[in-house]
Amino acid sequence: MQKIYRQNEIKWYLQTMLTSTAMLAGSGTIIQGFLLHYAVSAENVGIYSTFAQGAQALIMFSAAAFIDRVRSIKRLFSLSTLVQSLFFILMLFFVHPDAGANAFFFPVMMCLSVFYNLALGIRAIITYKIPYLIIDMKEYGRVSVMECIVLAVFSVFFSSLASKLLTDMPFESAMRLLFILAAFMVVLSAFIITRFRLQPAKEEEKPSKGFDASLFTDRRFYLYILPNLLRGIASGILSMAAVFAAKELLADDVFISRLVIAAQAASLISFTIYLILIKNISSRMMTMIGSLLFCLSPLLGLIGNETGYLAVYFIVFVGVNFFSVGIPVVVADHIPYRIIGGYTAFRMLLTTGGTALGSLISGYAIQSASSLTLYVIASAMQLFTGVCYLFFHKIKNAPRVRKDVL
Repeated sequence: MQKIYRQNEIKWYLQTMLTSTAMLAGSGTIIQGFLLHYAVSAENVGIYSTFAQGAQALIMFSAAAFIDRVRSIKRLFSLSTLVQSLFFILMLFFVHPDAGANAFFFPVMMCLSVFYNLALGIRAIITYKIPYLIIDMKEYGRVSVMECIVLAVFSVFFSSLASKLLTDMPFESAMRLLFILAAFMVVLSAFIITRFRLQPAKEEEKPSKGFDASLFTDRRFYLYILPNLLRGIASGILSMAAVFAAKELLADDVFISRLVIAAQAASLISFTIYLILIKNISSRMMTMIGSLLFCLSPLLGLIGNETGYLAVYFIVFVGVNFFSVGIPVVVADHIPYRIIGGYTAFRMLLTTGGTALGSLISGYAIQSASSLTLYVIASAMQLFTGVCYLFFHKIKNAPRVRKDVL
């Protein structure tokens, strides 16, 4: 059994590394830079980000009703990864100097983004469910951190490559190459997923015949609606850092690509620190520490030079990674497999919906409000979330009257 767990663990690291690294070319600052390069306005970039996150929120809402009833979770996981390659292949047709002049450019980008993020959304939910069947959940904390370290190392390499390509090559040539690499990586990831060896589910782990409504009576669900939503809004505001930098620092494409490098370098260092500290510090406390580091983000609105901006951005993302790992581990320690799919779907729905809202607010507010104001609001929201998760273990489940099945 342990041998199978170890083999699955290695495959888990590989598929995460490939898919998540490819996502760097399909979302975030690289795509924002892509849109800005073709003269898409800051407001429309905000709308783009909102629709992207909204698509994930939509599929998460839908998945909450069926994800715990899926019998071939591995097949769905592989399929949701494979279809992402279509996004990168289709993007190749829109990388040319005159693309931005086409009236259909932005609407088509929106449609492709929705398609891509629907796939990301369903995959994201399964990411928190399938580990129960392929690894020893007593090792989930360690596996999660090691997974992030592997991803961080490869992501730094990919981000550095992206920065170099964008610096040394014509923009269109560099983006074509990045999209081709991303397509190859998600196809390979989908194949690796098919090689997982799932353990026979225990009786209590078998898929239910209907949606277990007891999820809604669980105090750990309804008491954390607001914290999860606010965490998302804070993330949505931070996700617009590239747009803020372009407006307030007059940052170019190269600087925006360096933001990606800073974020990924922060990932490598923060996850290494997390792995060292996890033996003595709980995931709840690491989440709190990360939230406190996030509260340094208002400095991004005060710094007027690129070097200082990158330094603060780096520190803030150390904090982001602390609670990005900490929160799922805290949840996995206390939520049973029976409802983890639905619970995760709604938790991520709130967070993703909040991220979409944060991006939308930022896109519209950037013309009338400073980034400092927005970062202060985001910091307050994330601090509240950190405090709430610090006491997650003290929230006891409500008495269960009966097992409702809708």
